[in-house]
Amino acid sequence: MTRQQAADLALAISAATVLGVTVGILVTDAVAGLVIGSGTAIAFQVVLRTITPRK
Repeated sequence: MTRQQAADLALAISAATVLGVTVGILVTDAVAGLVIGSGTAIAFQVVLRTITPRK
């Protein structure tokens, strides 16, 4: 795993955690919040891959 991939993964995990907790609090269901947050993080990582040029 390259340094860039590790940074992208850390950012995706952080985004999933923040989104999961936020949605979990709003929905009062932490499991549903984490699922939504994880899905958003995966989409975010895909977008990052399309933006970040690969060598």
